[in-house]
Amino acid sequence: MSEGFRWNWRGATSLLLLFSTFILLLSGIALLLSPSGRIARETSWQILGLDKSGWESVHDLFGYLFIFLASVHVWLNRRAIISYMQDRARSAHRIKKELLAAPLVI
Repeated sequence: MSEGFRWNWRGATSLLLLFSTFILLLSGIALLLSPSGRIARETSWQILGLDKSGWESVHDLFGYLFIFLASVHVWLNRRAIISYMQDRARSAHRIKKELLAAPLVI
């Protein structure tokens, strides 16, 4: 390693979140395409070498990892988030459409 190298936790967390999102997407699609449990077992259904229970395990594991990494991401970026929210609260003399739409979408 070169002298002066510093690990960037914020960048690493963001990239890990990105990669775990792709794994969650892939496993979610595999589970969407999979037949029901009994049929998947009886036909020995597989995609990319994993059966349905394997994809469920991958999806669960990366879901937990995603929740953990999202929490770390918010913690590492808390100052920027608080500053952003304070700036918006000061300048928000009317309710934004996005503020109303976000909870409805969730």
